[in-house]
This record gives sequence, C-alpha cells and structure tokens, in this order.
Amino acid sequence: MDRRGKKSKNPESVKQQNDEKKHKKGMEIEGYRVEGLSIGGHETCIIFPALNLAFDIDFLLISHGHTDHIGGLPMYVATRGLYGMKPPTIIVPSCIKEDVEKLFEVHRKMDQSELKHSLISLDVGEEFFLRRDLKVKLLELTMSYLARVILFTP
Repeated sequence: MDRRGKKSKNPESVKQQNDEKKHKKGMEIEGYRVEGLSIGGHETCIIFPALNLAFDIDFLLISHGHTDHIGGLPMYVATRGLYGMKPPTIIVPSCIKEDVEKLFEVHRKMDQSELKHSLISLDVGEEFFLRRDLKVKLLELTMSYLARVILFTP
C-alpha cells in the first residue's frame, strides 16, 4: 500500500505496461511496420524498421513548406557537416524547391558555411529511387493546405 492507502503497483508491471505501450505505437502499411516520433514544432521522425529507413537520416523527404517541416533543414545539414557525415539528399515537391534553395542561401550568408547537400525536386506522380530496391513517388494530398505525400514502393 502507498501512503494514500491505495495498492501500489509493482515496478516490474509498470515497466511491462510501458514496454507494451511502446510496442503498440505505430501502424502497418502494405505489410511494413511504420513507427513515428514527434516533438511538436521541433522534429518528426517516421521510421520503417524492416527497411532500416527513417525520413530524417540520409534522405530527407519533405511533404510541404511549413516551418515545422523545413525550418530545421539548415541546422540538420550543418550538424551532419560538423560530424563529418556525408551530405544528405533532400527531396522536396518542385513547387517549394526555389524557396528551400533561398532558405539555404540565407543561412550560408549568415553562417559563412557551405551547408553541403543534394536537393532533388519531384513533380506529382514522379518517382525517385532511394536504392535499387526502394523508390518514392510524390502524390498530391488535398487538406486545408496544398501538400504532397511521398509513397514508398519496393
């Protein structure tokens, strides 16, 4: 019993419940487990464990130009450079490519850094191979704003 007279939980059962909750997060799409991590307004990471793939690792797949999706790009690219990692490939809808280029230009000017990366734009319906066995395709999505969705196909 705890000090309020209620039955206290076994620490092992609490740990087990937390582990079960962690494993229940996510969903399955076309046979692939998809997990997600989000820190509101700061970062979002979508993970495909079976493919050893996450959206914000070597390939950044951007759906639209809201700040929570592109605002951290220069910092991400700079961090990879500081750690001596290879420059990332950033895939964006072609309708925001010019603005993303401007975002990097401003940061290069202010920071006096290279911010090496590869920026690839896709039109709706266009595909890009991440690897020989994995490609992405840009789809249009109608929401309260115009967005694009990237579809993975093996």
